[in-house]
Amino acid sequence: VRLGPQAISGGLWRDYQLGGGNVVTGFHTDGSWEMEGDDDKVYYRPVQFLVGGTWITASSV
Repeated sequence: VRLGPQAISGGLWRDYQLGGGNVVTGFHTDGSWEMEGDDDKVYYRPVQFLVGGTWITASSV
């Protein structure tokens, strides 16, 4: 099992949700705890697993 390439999502709101198979790896905020606005970002990566020599991205975790 490994984590795939990093992705960044901006323009967050308090109840932001990632799609299935992704894990949060970090946050960037503008200094407030509300996590809302264009300066707030979440860093995430997909979970991948090896099947028959090929890395497959998980559709859910």
